[in-house]
Amino acid sequence: MDLTILGGSGSYPSATAACSGYLVRHDGYNVWMDAGNGTMVSLQQHIGYRDVDAILLSHVHPDHCADMYPYFFAILFAQLARAVPVLTPPGVRARLESLIGEESRQRWRALLDWREISPGTVTEVGPLRLEVYDAAHSAPNNTMRLSADGKVLCFSGDTGPNENLAVAARDADLFLCESSWTNEQKGIMEPIHLTASEAGEAARAAGADRLMLTHIWPENDRGVIREQAGAIFDGPMTFAVETGSVTV
Repeated sequence: MDLTILGGSGSYPSATAACSGYLVRHDGYNVWMDAGNGTMVSLQQHIGYRDVDAILLSHVHPDHCADMYPYFFAILFAQLARAVPVLTPPGVRARLESLIGEESRQRWRALLDWREISPGTVTEVGPLRLEVYDAAHSAPNNTMRLSADGKVLCFSGDTGPNENLAVAARDADLFLCESSWTNEQKGIMEPIHLTASEAGEAARAAGADRLMLTHIWPENDRGVIREQAGAIFDGPMTFAVETGSVTV
């Protein structure tokens, strides 16, 4: 599997990075994983929007799915001849559809093959095996474990600390994990995001080979987050927003 970072800012884009978005490619199959604000711009620097084979959305918050709107209108006017699978937690299609004009909703449902998946789901997405785990967030969030040819990529989505996270990321070759806060910001809101130490602890408990931190609050110092996460997890570690493409 090849992972290309389209964005990794938490909640809103920074001056240099879009929100959550990733392109997973394997055997010529293209999966757009999270479609946060600005990620469609980055997507088109790597593949054409017509070449998206499937879309995975971790949850309904706009910094993870807002670019479904420009994508829909792009494929609408391009008269795409196939329906693109969109796999989401329950309720995402209905929430997003409420912002689409009534005259376009029939095409919204025809061009996008909405499929609801919940924790416990195991399915195939092209050549990839997808396993879904529960998370601790303010909206239903799918933590996703993707595997192919003996390699594993786990994506946390948005979550606070929970026992499922290390299970989803067990022995992952790459753990793409949110790390919204510095340790000093713990308790700034209910535990629906991870601090740097909590992300490091999840990666250590999972036995992950590599840790890639994402969904960083744009004003947080990545040097501080690196130091705090690295004090817990002693394996290779980087930031999504500092990464182009990597092979899992």
